[in-house]
Amino acid sequence: MSFDESVNYFGELLTKNGLIPSRKSLTGDDSWLFEFLGEKKACVDVYPSGVVAVIIRKGDVDEFYELDMHDSRLILSLLKDAGVSI
Repeated sequence: MSFDESVNYFGELLTKNGLIPSRKSLTGDDSWLFEFLGEKKACVDVYPSGVVAVIIRKGDVDEFYELDMHDSRLILSLLKDAGVSI
């Protein structure tokens, strides 16, 4: 599976689980950034290497997780547990 196919699959997985990003953009380092700008702020940055950075804003603190694309269940769980939505 190509990187673009993986990113599309990941985006579909987020949506199917009720996690619809406010926006999705290609970054300067060729990663794809999924931003959640609702009441609870978060972003998921998917890199071509397969690394996925998850950043969840809690109050004045950003929680940062560095995971792998294969950790999709954990990524979904982190976002849902933080109350992230549209």
